[in-house]
Amino acid sequence: MIKTIKSTKGFTLIELMVVVAIIGILAAIAIPNYQRYQARARQSEAKAALSAIFTAERSIQAEYSSFSACLNNIGYRPDGNVQYYTIGFANANTSAAGNCGPAQNLGCLASAWTVSANVANCNAATGETHYVATARVGAAAFPTQASLNGSNINGTVFNASAAGLISGTANFDIWNIDQTKTLVNTNQNL
Repeated sequence: MIKTIKSTKGFTLIELMVVVAIIGILAAIAIPNYQRYQARARQSEAKAALSAIFTAERSIQAEYSSFSACLNNIGYRPDGNVQYYTIGFANANTSAAGNCGPAQNLGCLASAWTVSANVANCNAATGETHYVATARVGAAAFPTQASLNGSNINGTVFNASAAGLISGTANFDIWNIDQTKTLVNTNQNL
């Protein structure tokens, strides 16, 4: 008589399917949480950039008794090559004449003023009144300077904006800072 030895080692198909189902449930929970974590980490770019704009604006105000829309010439430049946010002022909201300067009667598109005329005009160009984002996350639109619609500036007040696509939605995450250093997330989309 030959006895056959039956091996009981290994997994059944049902056991494997249960493991696959558990892994699927864990992934369904973990992936959205990880994406939200990434989006919140990207928000630190907006906060740091707007804080740097605030510092540059306060410095120019101390020297000329006026804020300026000319970011590059007053000493602000974004850090790094990859930017998820467009940062600065919308060109439509940067007064070309009349609201800035020591007597608030000259244009905001200057980084220095004389009594009679603007000096060092910005021309409302990229890198002057705003910096355009260089990266986006899973959305068809791209944050341009037009997305900075909450921004404005004159000789006595400013409201700089940062708008970015930092999650899988097509909605902008928008941050604003003003002359009192009040930082507000006006359109949080995480």
